[in-house]
Amino acid sequence: ELRAKNEQLQLEVADLQKQLPKSKEIPGLLKTVTKDAQRFGVKVVTLSPLPVSAQSEYDELRFTMNVMSSYHSLGHFFATIGQEERLLSVRDLALAGVRGSDKSITVTGTFMLVAYMAKNK
Repeated sequence: ELRAKNEQLQLEVADLQKQLPKSKEIPGLLKTVTKDAQRFGVKVVTLSPLPVSAQSEYDELRFTMNVMSSYHSLGHFFATIGQEERLLSVRDLALAGVRGSDKSITVTGTFMLVAYMAKNK
């Protein structure tokens, strides 16, 4: 019974480490964000790293992103980002309407993408 409980706890720890890794894992993060953007037709114009923001219990890996998309596609992209295995959030969203011949692009957006990382204690 103790072994079964130990194995269950180890699985739970592994799941938590996927949500809040102890290392930056930037290549995997960029792959995830790019895949989600492509899935919904969101064009990533720029993705720029910002300095890491140290919090008391975790660190924040921050990126400024500029994107072009339809309004609804951008909403689907944000919803998917929020459901990824790794904890991610979107902050400081600013949207602007776009007029043009390409009906698939109706807004531009600028926001901060935040990925969370456990502190090494």
